[in-house]
Amino acid sequence: MDARLDVLRSVAEIHLAGVMHNDVNDDNILFTSTPNGKPRIVDFEYAEKHKCRRELEIVEGAPAPPRALFGCPELWDLAIRLRIWRSRCVSFYGEYIDEDSIDSPQVLIDSARSLTYIPPEDIERIAKKAFKMVQIFRDNGGYRPGDFDPEDWVF
Repeated sequence: MDARLDVLRSVAEIHLAGVMHNDVNDDNILFTSTPNGKPRIVDFEYAEKHKCRRELEIVEGAPAPPRALFGCPELWDLAIRLRIWRSRCVSFYGEYIDEDSIDSPQVLIDSARSLTYIPPEDIERIAKKAFKMVQIFRDNGGYRPGDFDPEDWVF
């Protein structure tokens, strides 16, 4: 079983009971042998009454939905922190580009040019890395930040 999903499910159950925890962190999650095997969420010092307005299902590996459309800030933030969803953006040369706008390596190159001067001798090297990044992005249906060695993407 995936502990990340178990934690998210436990917090979602708390929301269904009408409570927002407001302090979900490592110190407030206990993994003990319980009859149902679920993690226990503790320390409700900052909890408050809550009517969860989550509009969307949480699907592991799917692109992160826009926070406002999701409907529940605590569950959205937790899903992001637990890396349940994949990123909708590619980071390239200090710029974050939405996956929907990447239709060629040129999009990444142009975004880098708009932020900083790129010496002509570096353009070809950057173009090759951009092309590789787009291929990986498309082949994997996006990526999660932890899926790659950050050194692979140093330009």
